[in-house]
Amino acid sequence: MKNCVLLFFVLFFFVFQLQQAQSKDEPGSHTFRIIGETRGWFVSEQPKEVAVEYDPNSSNHLFISYFNDEGSVTSKKQFKFSGKKFYITGLLSYILKKELQLDGL
Repeated sequence: MKNCVLLFFVLFFFVFQLQQAQSKDEPGSHTFRIIGETRGWFVSEQPKEVAVEYDPNSSNHLFISYFNDEGSVTSKKQFKFSGKKFYITGLLSYILKKELQLDGL
């Protein structure tokens, strides 16, 4: 009985880790890489928590999600990124340099 329970937990954790590894966003054929943290703070009129992820349908686009104080997504926007490396902490500078442009809904 103990061996069966142990085997079950080993298989469960192996499958869980494999699924988690496959579900992470991979750069694949994107023209840029997301470096460092994928979630952080963006300061404009008021501080907002944001998260970034690759757009799976376009090689030069990414999605930025904006969160409210409770941690729920308030909006998710698609941007075209013309740089080579994207750091969440450089969000404002990318916008000012026009390397990050709103594109899509």
